[in-house]
Amino acid sequence: MENPIVAPSGRPVSTVKGELLDQVAQLERNLADMQPLIRELQLNWCRPETEEAFAPLLDGNWELIYTSTPALARSGLDALPGLQRGKTYQCIDVAAGRMRNVAELSGPFGLAGLVVVSAGFELENLIRIRVAFEQTAILWGGLAGYSSVQDAIERVEAGEGVGLRLPVSSEGTVDTLYVDEDLRIGLGNRGTLFILRRP
Repeated sequence: MENPIVAPSGRPVSTVKGELLDQVAQLERNLADMQPLIRELQLNWCRPETEEAFAPLLDGNWELIYTSTPALARSGLDALPGLQRGKTYQCIDVAAGRMRNVAELSGPFGLAGLVVVSAGFELENLIRIRVAFEQTAILWGGLAGYSSVQDAIERVEAGEGVGLRLPVSSEGTVDTLYVDEDLRIGLGNRGTLFILRRP
């Protein structure tokens, strides 16, 4: 039987991750309670030594499960009364140098919406991701019948959906605090903490 990976505290990493996910799942989330668990994971993390080893850990689809500031703060949509953000995803294609953020929205009277933010993406070093935002698509009524996040992205970028497509010109960075096969923790250049998991 394979021995479990153990954090410096002597506890299995799976236990630490489980406690962090339990904290995230609570209605009243407390960042102060999460920080020791995040630090414990950081101390255990064996950082990849090359971009070739780091890239596969980042690549693919992630679901945002916690953010310390509103996820749609850049667009101002989080501040609109009655509008609620549903599931939010980040899709990274390292080989193509592309990243998309996809957020499902709901509002009064059954209103549905979808926001897709497109950006260029590059690894600045073995910890830091640099992102150049290019476009925000805000689709009222959502996008009917999409089968996956990737399907939604492809259809939006092909011009489907009714709404606004606004050019964006801004940059940001995200430092990876921890990443493994199914959990990723990052810190944005504005101090925002992100916790994501594989959907």
